Amino acid sequence: MSFLMRRKASKHDKYILKSRLRGHSGGIFGLLATEDGRFLASGVTDGTKVWDLKTMRELASPNSPDIRGASTALVWIKREDDLSEGLFYGTQNGHIGLAVFEELSCVRVVNPAEITGLHTMSLQEVFTLELKNTAPRAIAFGHMYGNERDIMVFGLYGGDIHTLRGSNGKAAGEPWNVGALIGDIALDVRKGVLCMDEPSSGTNLYRLEDHTRVKTFPVAVTKRQRLRQVDFLDECKFIVSGSDHGIVYIFDRRSGEIVDELRVDSHEWVQTVAAADCAGVSTVFAAKSRDLGASNEIFIWRKANKKRFGAAGIACVAKRLPMYNISKRVQLDGARVCGRTTRHSPTSTPPLPTYNVGQW
Repeated sequence: MSFLMRRKASKHDKYILKSRLRGHSGGIFGLLATEDGRFLASGVTDGTKVWDLKTMRELASPNSPDIRGASTALVWIKREDDLSEGLFYGTQNGHIGLAVFEELSCVRVVNPAEITGLHTMSLQEVFTLELKNTAPRAIAFGHMYGNERDIMVFGLYGGDIHTLRGSNGKAAGEPWNVGALIGDIALDVRKGVLCMDEPSSGTNLYRLEDHTRVKTFPVAVTKRQRLRQVDFLDECKFIVSGSDHGIVYIFDRRSGEIVDELRVDSHEWVQTVAAADCAGVSTVFAAKSRDLGASNEIFIWRKANKKRFGAAGIACVAKRLPMYNISKRVQLDGARVCGRTTRHSPTSTPPLPTYNVGQW
């Protein structure tokens, strides 16, 4: 019992701090887990690292900063004919690298400039397109409308969103504008929703079908506006957002209410977040995004098992007790808990023993 109480819990006890990954120095700019929750990639001022989420150990460091600069964009890929995972990463000085636990190739694709977004899908045709007056912040692929394979390009400063046909790069209608700076995006094509960070106010949820803003999830700005990462959690039931004051917020997508708060630090920027389903358990990753000039950690929070922690844990133990229609008293490490059942008592009621959690 004392071991469980030492585990750091979230504000509403829905998540438990499972582990901390150590090995980075400087600000952490990107986190991305594989779809199956086996591996985590992290992009930092000191390069790119890959972590095994089962053993919580570093597997590889495919990129050191040297002349390429910090790693600023990450995307996992998997080929149909290969079970191994591949990782694309973009750097501050315009390089894109590919690694499968070792670097396969790295090329400069632009003059010294930061690569801010990467995504991947299987395309039959490759094209090059210039979008005037647009600084792409993020790119997303998928069947946005019907059976068409589309590409959505999100402009950082102007708030423009361009939809392009994946077959030829032609514009699919006029771009739509959200009227604000776009910090980061999370897209769920199956649910038809788009989650977008707006650095000045919080996170906005849009419906893909008609571009309608459905809901706003406010996140206070206590320092100054900076881009925050956002992600969907638990099959799009929740939305995860970072902050500039050390807290990761988890919102209910439908109600807009704050479900829980994960405290990483009291005062630091925690703009870098990601979410995944690891071995069937909803998991949130978070890291400090400011370059502190010192070692930095990745915090891993997992959804708490209700049968083991808190009041639900007491209820689980109580089910093991005999069922009588009288008040019961169960002794739990010195704390007395009383409850009443609904069954009829037998004609002869035996004396009730005092139970201790250690007996189970």
